[in-house]
Amino acid sequence: MFTLFIIKGPNNPFGNLNMWIYENLPFINIAFRANIQKWGMCMFVAIAPLLGYSISLICRYSEEKFPKGIVYGGIVSFFIIFFAINVYPFWTDEVVRVGNKNFPGAKVTIPDFYYQMKKWDEKDKENNRILSMPVTRNGSVTYQWKGLNGFSGGDFIRWFVDRPVIFINRNSIDNAIVDGIAYTDGNQATDYFKLMGMENIRYILLHNDWDWDFWKGHPWQFGFDRQKLIKFLRTLGLNEPYIKFGDLDVYKIPEEKFMHKIYADKTIYPAIIAGKVKDLYPIASSSFFSKNSTFAFIEQQIEQQDSKRLFSLIENNRPVEARDWKKVAAEKTKHLSIHNQVLFANSNFNDLVIDMAMVEGQSDSQQSGASSQEPAVRSQKPILVKLNTKGKINFNVKGDNLYDLYIDSSKLKVESLELKIQVDGKELENEKWKEGRNNRWIKVGEVGLDKGKHEISVRSQESKFRNQDKEELKKLIQGMEIVVVSKESFEKYKNIISQKPIGYLFYVDREKIEDMLKDEEKLEEIKQEGNNPFKIGKQQFYIPEDGSYSFRALIKTKRDFLMSDFVSSSSSRRRRIPLDAVSGWKINTLNTTYKQSVSEDGMHIDAYFQNKGDVKKSIILNKKFSGVNIKEKPYLVFSCEMEDPGVQKVEMDILLTEVKSQESKVRSWLSILSKPKKLILKADNKQYVINLHKKAEDVFGRGKVDNLYVKEVVLKFKKKDGVDLSGEKHKHIYSFVFKNIAFLRTQPILAGFEDRLSQYLPDTYYYFDRNGGLKSIDFIEQIPQDIKDVYKLHTQRFIDLKETPVLSLTFQKPAIVSSVDNERMRFSNKWKVVSGLDFNGDGKEDRRIESFVPSAGLVEGKLLLSVRAYEEAKRRFSNKKNYHLLSIGVSHPDDKEIFYQNVMSKKLIRYREHMYKPSDLKAGADVLQVNNKTYKLPSNNTKDNTDKWIDFSNVYFKKGEHNLNVMGSDKFKVEMVEIKPEIKSQKSEVRSEKPPKIGFKKINPTRYIVDVRRAKGPFALVFSESFHEGWKAYVRPLAVNHEPLTVNTELWSALWSAWEDRGNRIEIKDHFVVNGYANGWIVPKQFKVQDSKLKVEGNREDFQIVLEFKPQRLFEIGLIVSATTLLGCIGYLGYDWCRKKKGRTGEN
Repeated sequence: MFTLFIIKGPNNPFGNLNMWIYENLPFINIAFRANIQKWGMCMFVAIAPLLGYSISLICRYSEEKFPKGIVYGGIVSFFIIFFAINVYPFWTDEVVRVGNKNFPGAKVTIPDFYYQMKKWDEKDKENNRILSMPVTRNGSVTYQWKGLNGFSGGDFIRWFVDRPVIFINRNSIDNAIVDGIAYTDGNQATDYFKLMGMENIRYILLHNDWDWDFWKGHPWQFGFDRQKLIKFLRTLGLNEPYIKFGDLDVYKIPEEKFMHKIYADKTIYPAIIAGKVKDLYPIASSSFFSKNSTFAFIEQQIEQQDSKRLFSLIENNRPVEARDWKKVAAEKTKHLSIHNQVLFANSNFNDLVIDMAMVEGQSDSQQSGASSQEPAVRSQKPILVKLNTKGKINFNVKGDNLYDLYIDSSKLKVESLELKIQVDGKELENEKWKEGRNNRWIKVGEVGLDKGKHEISVRSQESKFRNQDKEELKKLIQGMEIVVVSKESFEKYKNIISQKPIGYLFYVDREKIEDMLKDEEKLEEIKQEGNNPFKIGKQQFYIPEDGSYSFRALIKTKRDFLMSDFVSSSSSRRRRIPLDAVSGWKINTLNTTYKQSVSEDGMHIDAYFQNKGDVKKSIILNKKFSGVNIKEKPYLVFSCEMEDPGVQKVEMDILLTEVKSQESKVRSWLSILSKPKKLILKADNKQYVINLHKKAEDVFGRGKVDNLYVKEVVLKFKKKDGVDLSGEKHKHIYSFVFKNIAFLRTQPILAGFEDRLSQYLPDTYYYFDRNGGLKSIDFIEQIPQDIKDVYKLHTQRFIDLKETPVLSLTFQKPAIVSSVDNERMRFSNKWKVVSGLDFNGDGKEDRRIESFVPSAGLVEGKLLLSVRAYEEAKRRFSNKKNYHLLSIGVSHPDDKEIFYQNVMSKKLIRYREHMYKPSDLKAGADVLQVNNKTYKLPSNNTKDNTDKWIDFSNVYFKKGEHNLNVMGSDKFKVEMVEIKPEIKSQKSEVRSEKPPKIGFKKINPTRYIVDVRRAKGPFALVFSESFHEGWKAYVRPLAVNHEPLTVNTELWSALWSAWEDRGNRIEIKDHFVVNGYANGWIVPKQFKVQDSKLKVEGNREDFQIVLEFKPQRLFEIGLIVSATTLLGCIGYLGYDWCRKKKGRTGEN
């Protein structure tokens, strides 16, 4: 009953209860993440005994009333009917029947050449993989087969052949290979061979039956076509297929370029990458990649929550005691073979230092057995603490020292948040800590701590965050990680890293940028600052010792879009913004924060809205008015724009008093004593116009409002009631633009233009996708590769009357009331139009011309005017350079008051793709700026390919922090910058010994035997299977006769093999994640069991390594237990049958 209930997932009934179970019960969301598949198995396990017991009851009951033949025959017939006849259409594919017609199932006929490839694959017993090309983002394919229907769906090649097939980008290496084909010209063949070797790829399968037309421009397809694939294969030197099967071409990686499934790294130790796993793609383009074949990413070692793994990598398997680290570091320089390189890929030197401190502090806290609320650690050791729900935590230190505090920047979800961090009630003083937001760890201050107990507390700044909800702050701070590390420990970690060759790689991380641009608040901030996130920009790097360095920049010619022609134009009005209308307002808030600025467009208010629907939030503006009688000036004009009307709303409170203020002291006192009347208005339009006098009469009664004056106006920019924004992850800021408020004698005429381009926004690029849909992006770098034309809106704060000589204005038919005596006037056939003109192009009005224009009829209930503005301006003011219309006003010819509106023009411009060539680049263009020194493009830049490395060598750096500013030009961009030591000193030299000879045999999918010959020293062993803690490596000696490896001589069972090798195996402890996904071990030169060396018969340079998936032993134990139980049950049933038969024989 439980499984039947929970298998339905979040669907009704009681779907919320199911979600609570998944969210709160441990391991449920992991073990049973696919509810139908996982819970379905549990359901059948639960049904099995019930079904068996039910059949047993039926048999017993039926045997008493019916012959056994009928009973058992009926049971057999039931199973035949249910499992054969009832499902017969599924065996014939005729699963749907309409009338007399059967619709066949979705089976397709696979061409013969796929079966030919399958037979070839079955004969080839090599342990390697096939790369199937093309590759889509989700593994979907579409094949065209001559004479057949073809195929569309998930790629079946992954199970059609026995050999493992890479058909989708699964990890960082897949991404590096696919992105390299899609976005580069593939000029670095050696690097791609190495990438394929890391994944044990021996063959490339090219599908010529691919439906290229269908996938062209598809969002699931990568940016390459057949021609680009062929070019890529030619670049690799694979000119002809190794073997062909119909439309399938199989290319073979040359033996000298192929890396086997198990191999020894030639550089002895894995290179250390301080960065993300996805950094492997840009690393493949650097010189660092060509010198290393095995990479260990710090990020993955930290994820394993094991400080020993990280430190054995950094320390090269030589433990360092905290009290004598300088002595050990000095010893390390004598053993150059144990050095491995460190590359900081888009990462900071200090981040790695704090990562080491954080992992060691975490390990100490776990080993000490202290509670998470009060971690106790040894002297000089780092401390990792997590804040509780109150934003506080206690910790102990056992030594007096000066400590630095670092906070995890990824926990700071709100960029504008001001945090106040206190230690023992004393606030830390570090005003520059926000400048490190681009780093993983931000230093928030330093403090001297004595031996004993201390407290850290974090809360928001009162001035900036006083109205933020406590629940929001609680969620933000809870679980925030803080590392407390002593100055001495920091220098220890810093010195350890500095003993290694250190390089830097800065590049444009497109994936990170795309994720960042999804945050509308962050996107708006980037636009306001005028930054392009697709540029490397300004960076900092740390040099551990004085010396000469070289750096190189990868230059790529730009893909730009140049102005082609203008597609469409339009004119529109914009409210004339009087400065006094948006000034003088007092601002208050309710349960929120805001940012406010004033420009020529009005008052901009960015309100922070993010909460459940029952929380009221608003920005409140109020202003005093005097001398505004609602009978004399009955019309209220209010202009405001809202970003999201579904979330935002505007309300106005008009406070009215019966006594005109500020006429005399007596009247002033009377105005204080009189109780004001209030009108509550809802402004739901961009231009809100209302007759206040009529509205007041409706509320307070006719004849009672003639002497009412406006005393105060309260504007409320609010979040709509009941709108729940708690689930919005990226949207926090909602903008209001308050443009104008005025009290007028007559109803204003708001003239409108036919705005055909209202859907387009400035500073945004538009293009049409393959289906004709209009898409918008913010930066040129986001435009897909197959798009050749883009469109952009240009706006001007005037209308050029030469381009638009006739203006078409529309406006609502007004109620004609005189501004003098409020008497109704006659309807006029002509209307007064006043135009403000700029003749010299400085944006200021030079003259105003007044003309009377006859109405041209009604359009959808609105009056239409056709104003020949250019003809009239040219007639009155000839020989002017410009005729720019800045403002326009329309009124009744008898009315002296006119309401002016500013105007603007729009042009939709088409931009066509333009690819710059290397020959377009000019020598002397700025490329980089290092410590305020500019490095320029050299003269030898005429290489034909679009990718070019520019080298700058022999640059002397002193120890410390240095600044890098990546520049570029309008014709080229800098994709990467690489910094590395130039002169090989004793510290930076890496000894590259010849790796041992490796041979291996696959016993079964869970066990491999590796034969190691001529191992001169320690080395890194790489096993190209997905990393798992269950994979273990054991060293054992070779047999005396040194026979070659054969599968027949090795035991198939893991348990049996372990028993046979008992006392003769040593486990290699240093197990790492290498190459982003694989297993790696550092095999030491000597193997020890406690205090005695392993006794190896023969040469100690030759031995064997057993790679075993240790959980297989549990499976075999379970298999033995299950088999024993089954045999016991069979034996018992046999014994029971014999006993019963013997009993029946005795009775007879």
